[in-house]
Amino acid sequence: MPTENEAEDEDKTPTKRGRQLVSILRLLAIALLTVGFSGWVLEDGGEVVLESPFVIAFAAGVGCAFASIYLGIFLADGGAGR
Repeated sequence: MPTENEAEDEDKTPTKRGRQLVSILRLLAIALLTVGFSGWVLEDGGEVVLESPFVIAFAAGVGCAFASIYLGIFLADGGAGR
């Protein structure tokens, strides 16, 4: 029967932490894309302004989405391509 420390070590495996990171990145991507796009379009009465801080939020959301996709594929592959 594993002790408490061994049980905690099992929960902190790289794969589990990686999956948690992918989940956090997905959630962050959805939030940033939603806020960035809606703020970008709704700001200034519908006029699209590229200098808006919402553009940065949208771009960060796209970056999080790509990072989560890449990380998800890498974790599903098991890192076999190393």
